[in-house]
Amino acid sequence: MLIFLFILTFVLISLLFYIVRIIKLTKLIYNTARKDSNVIIWKNSRILYCDKPLMELLKKHGIDVNDFRNFSFEKINFYINKYPFLKEFFEKFRVNFEEKLFEYETTIFLSNEFYKIKFRREKNKTTVYSVLLITNVILNIKEYTDELISSIYKIPEEFFNLTTSDTSTYELVDYFFNFLSSQNIIDSLVVGIRKIDGSINIIYGKIGDKKFKNFTIKDKTLISYISDTGEKLYVNNSEELKLPEEYKLMKVINKPYSIYGIPLRIGENVFGAVLFEKEGNNKFCLKDFHLFEILAFLISISIKLKNEYQILYKSSKENFKKSIIDPLTKAYNRNYLSIVLYKNFEISKEKSKYKIVIFLDLDNFKSLNDKYGHVYGDKVLKNFVKTAKMVLRKDDIIIRYGGDEFLILLYDLNIENAESVIQRIRKMILNSEFKVDFSYGLMYFDHEKSLEENIKIVDKKMYEMKSKKKKLNL
Repeated sequence: MLIFLFILTFVLISLLFYIVRIIKLTKLIYNTARKDSNVIIWKNSRILYCDKPLMELLKKHGIDVNDFRNFSFEKINFYINKYPFLKEFFEKFRVNFEEKLFEYETTIFLSNEFYKIKFRREKNKTTVYSVLLITNVILNIKEYTDELISSIYKIPEEFFNLTTSDTSTYELVDYFFNFLSSQNIIDSLVVGIRKIDGSINIIYGKIGDKKFKNFTIKDKTLISYISDTGEKLYVNNSEELKLPEEYKLMKVINKPYSIYGIPLRIGENVFGAVLFEKEGNNKFCLKDFHLFEILAFLISISIKLKNEYQILYKSSKENFKKSIIDPLTKAYNRNYLSIVLYKNFEISKEKSKYKIVIFLDLDNFKSLNDKYGHVYGDKVLKNFVKTAKMVLRKDDIIIRYGGDEFLILLYDLNIENAESVIQRIRKMILNSEFKVDFSYGLMYFDHEKSLEENIKIVDKKMYEMKSKKKKLNL
């Protein structure tokens, strides 16, 4: 009898564990799946379940399901090399391998068919369950189209009328927020415009119980990142967001939330961004994205029609232009160097079109000033820049670095051609009314170094030439 009770107890406990496992798997699939998705499930590194349609689908596209029967961290490089179209997924999977929960969603194009892929991986103390779901978007195109169209029908007609009315952009966005929050779609909304100095003017912000209007943020934030990149961004968990070092997420609420960021643009010119946010993880779906993009477009139109963007941008641009142009020579000044070039050079060194840097100093300029006066000296400087611009191309840059020192940046040239450019400038100036010779340093940009370091090196080369000239004159 005791033996029977012991066996019965063991069977019941085993059954209970099995039921718990089934509940976990069911919950996992319920949180992730669509009824029309093909599914594969792993327990730890072993395949627990793979439906037949998915096996046929993988085989159709040259994916060997046997490669994934013993799924492991060590195999990630193998997967990337064999299946390069899944590289992004595997790289993110590697980074998040030790996380308790990892979710990934994307759309890929294979053999003229679009597939929506969703992956979810959960860890508990002893077990890891992973679920991969694949949906053929083309086969379900009517459902996806209906989702997109339904998002348009959600927008009240008055929104389109308000966009072209005399309602301010702030009031328009407030209407949008009240509508979306009443539908329980979002609980926060932020709209920011990038100013000419790189700071962000928050023209509307509603986060929790806090409201913002015409609030300037000088730090590089998520809105700055979206404005700078010009790319949409979906963050399904704000706690897991990793931005480049110079940017940071400005947290007003200390809870995880979902974010969909969209750049604001007029034509090709991106001038700001809007953030749609909701507390919790992975709160937005495809039709929400479509709805947000329509509203972001209406916000952009509103700003354009009401001249808020033109007033802010054009007046700032005029002032900015004055601040970066040397009033005497009309060359760029050091403000241009620090405001524009340092920023562009440091953010995208590998994309920089400027290959050659030249540092140049007029010889015996002080003596010319002392002998003929400052008015004559000013004419020498203006003549030098005017002559240099006649030789330089449209995209080449000349900067008055200080006094009689100039910095020239040449794009897409080698050293020999750059040397030829300098000699043509020298020849034209020595044959002009305001003759002056100069010393210079010339080198390729070293993109492993900062712009400032490059300038120091080429400045040293210039002084070496100047020293040699002095020795010859002696």
